[in-house]
Amino acid sequence: YAGKARYIENPLNEAFKICRASFKEVDSVLRLQRMVDKNFPREKRYETVRRNGKNMQDYSEAYTKAYNATLKGMVERRLRASIAEIGSYWYSAWVDAGQPDLNKLIAHRMTRVQRTSIKEEEALYQKGKVLVLGRH
Repeated sequence: YAGKARYIENPLNEAFKICRASFKEVDSVLRLQRMVDKNFPREKRYETVRRNGKNMQDYSEAYTKAYNATLKGMVERRLRASIAEIGSYWYSAWVDAGQPDLNKLIAHRMTRVQRTSIKEEEALYQKGKVLVLGRH
C-alpha cells in the first residue's frame, strides 16, 4: 500500500520538490554502489540475459541483491513514493477537471481479446502476481 492520493495545489512546485528529494539521495546511492563494487569483481557484477529476443549484459542477480541489501529498502521506498505521487497527480487532475464520471468516458465496446486480457490481469492481481509486459 503506497498511501492515499492527495490533492496537489501546485503541480510544478511538487515536481521540483520530488526532483530535489531524489537529488539528495545521489551521493548516498553512488557511495553505496562503490562499496558493493569493491566486493564484486567485474566478471561477477554482470551476466548475459535474453530480452526481446536479444542477448544483453545486465547486472547479475547476486550483485543486484547485494546492492539492494546495502540500500536498506531505498528502492522500495522510492517506488512507493513515486506510486503515491503519480496517484496524487492523477487525483488532482481529476479534481481540477470537475470530478467527472470516468465511466462515461468509455464510448466504445471492448473487443473479446481486450476483455480476456483484462480478466487475466485481474486474476494475476488477485494472486499478488506482477504483470510483466510481453509475458505473465
